[in-house]
Amino acid sequence: MKGYASYIGDCYKNTGHLTPKEDLVFRELLDHRYATKGPLVDDASKLGMIIEMTQYTSEIVSILNEFFVLGDNGWDNKPEEEVYWLTTKLPLMGNRKREQQTD
Repeated sequence: MKGYASYIGDCYKNTGHLTPKEDLVFRELLDHRYATKGPLVDDASKLGMIIEMTQYTSEIVSILNEFFVLGDNGWDNKPEEEVYWLTTKLPLMGNRKREQQTD
């Protein structure tokens, strides 16, 4: 995946209460989730190392509990209907344009 869409107004409405640290953790976890195309490991300390934010373990735990669900394979996005405001499965328009130009 080259990117994901984020609906700024809706995203802010749902994440505006986060502290700056929590917001950064949220975005880093989301980026890692989409970059790896799979759930996040069920280990806040390990996630801290992966996203290079080991000093923010409590924020990682808080964000996981608020925006992700723990499944058999780790932490994943909440069901689509709950996070539609956050992302879509469509690539970003800019990426599609670049892909078309290289064909």
